[in-house]
Amino acid sequence: MVSMVSVIGEQSILALTTFSIALGLMGLSLACLVWEVWISGGALRIMLSAMEDGEMK
Repeated sequence: MVSMVSVIGEQSILALTTFSIALGLMGLSLACLVWEVWISGGALRIMLSAMEDGEMK
């Protein structure tokens, strides 16, 4: 929001700064999502392995 208002108000330094911060935060969010999927996939592999071995009912 601030980035777009800054573009309209011709405040290019503020617009670039806020856009860069937002882009960095979205990248961090994507990295966290990939990490979460990696962890969940590992847990799923452990559960499937346990089911194949007959340890879970």
